[in-house]
Amino acid sequence: MRIYSPEDEEKLRLAAQAEAWRRNGLITEPQFLEIQAATRTDLKRTTLMLRLLLFVFAGVLTGATVAFVCWALDLRKVPEAVWFAIAGGLAYAAAEQLAGRFRFYRHGLEEAFAAGALVLALLAVEYFVKNGLGLYGFEKEFMIEVLAAAGCFALYARFRHLYLALAGVLVLAYIPFTVFDEVLWERGALAVIFVLGLVLIWREERAEPPALLREEASFLFAFLLFGLCLAVNLRLWDFRPGDIPHILKASAGVPPAAYWLSYVLTFLIPLAGLAAGIKTRRRAVLIASSAGLILALSTNKDYLGFRHYAWDPAVLGALLIGISVALERRLKKEWNGYTAEELLSPASHGLEAAAVAAGVAGVTPAANAAPGEGGANFGGGSSGGGGSSRTF
Repeated sequence: MRIYSPEDEEKLRLAAQAEAWRRNGLITEPQFLEIQAATRTDLKRTTLMLRLLLFVFAGVLTGATVAFVCWALDLRKVPEAVWFAIAGGLAYAAAEQLAGRFRFYRHGLEEAFAAGALVLALLAVEYFVKNGLGLYGFEKEFMIEVLAAAGCFALYARFRHLYLALAGVLVLAYIPFTVFDEVLWERGALAVIFVLGLVLIWREERAEPPALLREEASFLFAFLLFGLCLAVNLRLWDFRPGDIPHILKASAGVPPAAYWLSYVLTFLIPLAGLAAGIKTRRRAVLIASSAGLILALSTNKDYLGFRHYAWDPAVLGALLIGISVALERRLKKEWNGYTAEELLSPASHGLEAAAVAAGVAGVTPAANAAPGEGGANFGGGSSGGGGSSRTF
């Protein structure tokens, strides 16, 4: 099912770790070369910035090509939907060739073609659902959302791009708002989706997958945990502070038992996430749990029916600053294996700050060098330089 073998992906992860160790002086150059030789693969990669540029370029190219063909052939609706399906198949075939035959790995091009294939397929399916099956409104939206989520997860299973799994979760999370009209049913179904996702990731981690998959699972777990914090909090979107003049009417609009259960869960879930993040030493889980706890504190007065004051954000900000300062002082003493010091310097992603500044200023370091500085003077060049001067 996967187009990349787990062994190759694990080698790339180990090679990246070895590069970080060498950059920070944790291993010697001979040790790095030995690891590099043991983790060599035929997968082709690029820098992050070039990957983004290639993704945008391929996406624009795909969209422009499809639009040009529709305009040039003056296609009507039925042939247009057929052309969307054909173009989607061609885009997916291109993604398969680039990732399989040419061994592009997170290179930008194959990602854009795969995503474009999904979008084109959904456009074709939408026309078929509306005109072929005669479905409109709720039925059409529900079917499109289910197929979009399935497509995202299928592409993730094939190409292992994490953002595809996140997109699939977001599409699934939108389905309850299409199906249900009542707040409790919407939030209940949303919470069930996130809980099932957390259970699936927990079961996958118990199977002891490769380290690369554990890192992806950790990020997905944090994403779903934060989504669960949003789902159980009834005071984020559907209520306003004016709806609850005092605590006796705080549960107006929903059953009191469900309302106060939601209040307890808004604090219980992020606190449990913090405990799990500290125990497993997972930064993404700690960040997601902390964000969920901040949201719970922000909506605490809304739940209890207390009046809001203009200085409430300042009080919350001062509280968070105090907690941050206390944690920083504690972590500077390397508390229980945690430290505030950066152990590994970050890697370059192909766009340095100095290069950006030079590009904005329109100068290079050599252009500002005084005469006689910045390198040797090679003279005028009699043969290879064609007789040109040094300043040519």
